[in-house]
Amino acid sequence: MNRLRLQRKPRGAKLALLLSVGFCGLWAHTSHAQATRGAVAPQEAAARHFVRTASGDWETTITRDDGTEVTYTYVPSTKIEPEIVANIARGPMKAKFVYQYELINRSSAQQQLAVLFIKPTNPVRVNALPPNWVNESFPGDRHLILRGPLDGEAPSGVPPGESLGGLVLEAPVLPGIGKVASRGNTSGAVEVPDGLSSAQYLELVEISKKSTVDVPAILPSIGAGVGEPTLGLGPLLARIGGNYVSGFFEYEHPHAAALEKAFRGVYGTGDELSDPKRQQALNRVLEISQLPVKYGWHQQMSAALELCMRAVLDGVVPDNRPVRPEDLGQR
Repeated sequence: MNRLRLQRKPRGAKLALLLSVGFCGLWAHTSHAQATRGAVAPQEAAARHFVRTASGDWETTITRDDGTEVTYTYVPSTKIEPEIVANIARGPMKAKFVYQYELINRSSAQQQLAVLFIKPTNPVRVNALPPNWVNESFPGDRHLILRGPLDGEAPSGVPPGESLGGLVLEAPVLPGIGKVASRGNTSGAVEVPDGLSSAQYLELVEISKKSTVDVPAILPSIGAGVGEPTLGLGPLLARIGGNYVSGFFEYEHPHAAALEKAFRGVYGTGDELSDPKRQQALNRVLEISQLPVKYGWHQQMSAALELCMRAVLDGVVPDNRPVRPEDLGQR
């Protein structure tokens, strides 16, 4: 979960935007604010309120100590329209999956797509980044923070109406349906001006709660047995079914009901891959993953499910080998 802390500082100072990102399979995450108050102007009987502008910013009028009135504008970091397209390749003999991503910022955006917060459920290796992008996470972190090159205090990134490739992740982990938090090219700090009343301050805290935009994406999400010596086929199929059935319903995939029914058949079969009933049930799931769909995001979901099912049917997973340094590499 992202947490935004607003803390009153000396006059005219910028406030640090403290972000910590948490992901858990298929979950929606939002940003929350905590306010630590110092001395502010007394709350007025008729509190001034922020007004949303046509450009998506927030404005309010504040009164300085000398009685002059000025307009304060808060620019949110959510004026982006992101889309993430995944292309996944599988190693032929073991659980090794390479994820190539295209970052898209649709033409309706008003900011550049500049920061990504990714939290796979398993460690991953960053094989490549888009040109001049930076990985700000550290080895051992349970999340990735990727940003574009700095342009002054703010990171730059993908302009509206454009796309950018070059992000490549690798992991011995099956693809699943998840979400990435993203942010526009703001400085990552909230200015609390002098003269802001208590009512205005609290309203600023409220409107700045949501500092990121969630983007559905195919991510390294489903542990395939590497480092899990006791993971069997049944529990692995339960992981795959749990992720995709819930994801298909969440995003209104046209074949969600059929997939749920097919996985019920998978769960009711024997434990061996060679069991004829299990083979039949798994092939039914594979057939559903190949059915035509209209929208690009649904196509990505179906393609990722197909990759999972082919890895199972080919006997590539579960792969219960120990974790080796070359599986994860250095970020």
